Amino acid sequence: MPLLTVPAIFDGKNIRLLEDAPVREPYRVMVTFVNPEIDNGADAGLDRFWASFGAWRDERPIEATLGDIRKVI
Repeated sequence: MPLLTVPAIFDGKNIRLLEDAPVREPYRVMVTFVNPEIDNGADAGLDRFWASFGAWRDERPIEATLGDIRKVI
C-alpha cells in the first residue's frame, strides 16, 4: 500500500493534523519531523502556498503559452 501524507503540527505534546485524515479505520503511522514551525501560526506555510496561485503573468494569449509548453515536452 502506498504511504499517505497529511501535514500536521507537533506542539511539544500533541500532534494536530492540518487536514482531515484520508482514512477512517485504525492505521499504524510514522511521524517525520521535517523542520521547526515558525511562530507565524500553523497555517503560515499553507498561506504562502495559496498566495502563489495566480502568480504567473503573461500578456500573450493562452494558446501561445501552451504552444511554448508543448514544444518543451
